[in-house]
Amino acid sequence: MRDGAGWRGERAELALTYLALSQSGMLSSDGECYAFDERANGLVPGEAVAAVVLKRESQARGDGDAIYGVIRASGMNYDGRTNGITAPSGLAQRQLIVDVLRRGGIDAGQVGYVLGHSVGSPMGDPIEAQALGEALQGGHCVLGSIKPLIGHTFAASGVVSLIGMCLALKHRRMPGTANYRQANAYIDAANGPLRIEPAAQPWEGRGRHGLVGATGMSGTNVLVLLGEGEPEAAAERDGEALLVLSAREEAVLRRYAEKLRGYLQREPGSGLADVAR
Repeated sequence: MRDGAGWRGERAELALTYLALSQSGMLSSDGECYAFDERANGLVPGEAVAAVVLKRESQARGDGDAIYGVIRASGMNYDGRTNGITAPSGLAQRQLIVDVLRRGGIDAGQVGYVLGHSVGSPMGDPIEAQALGEALQGGHCVLGSIKPLIGHTFAASGVVSLIGMCLALKHRRMPGTANYRQANAYIDAANGPLRIEPAAQPWEGRGRHGLVGATGMSGTNVLVLLGEGEPEAAAERDGEALLVLSAREEAVLRRYAEKLRGYLQREPGSGLADVAR
């Protein structure tokens, strides 16, 4: 446990962080995130704890796991010298996208959805969109952002977007970008390979692939190329699954098993593998 002085110190550090973000013009003036939109005026801080389970694809299939996405390739590079932390390098971002697609063996036409870093910056969002548009020439895909829904979660934001992409692949549906009305004047959403949708769109076809991007204040760019997995291939073989129950006393364990049996009888559509997990 922390003492009172520790909590006061953390609150003071947080206040200084928000003060610095505000003085640098990075925070939204009205508390709304308008990613890629003409009204973009800065980021909205958010909080999140996020984690994913990573396995080799062969091991996951052997274990009978549900596979929500397969990482085809990933990469990281650095901007180098720029005009400041709010002005990322479009050249570095474009080079990273091209490199990751090449190493993943995927061409621009196979990318259907991109979740950008896009925090609602009037400068950073257009730079990111331009880099993506140049790297994905010849294709057609939806560009989106999670930030208008939950804010910029800073250290967790990359994993949050990764989870969002996995869910989009699983449900074959690309979420809309909240608060989006009209593209930033520096984003050519009408003539380029990217389109920004305010409402969710079906993700048609097979062999679907998506890109997840993240950018650090230090000038670091990270990109992950994800392919669809097989969420239906859960650990359920021949209609059987191992349900592990635990209790301190046998009578309690039996009541627990009876309640579980009653639930399965009331909800016959429940997958045993899902219940087991």
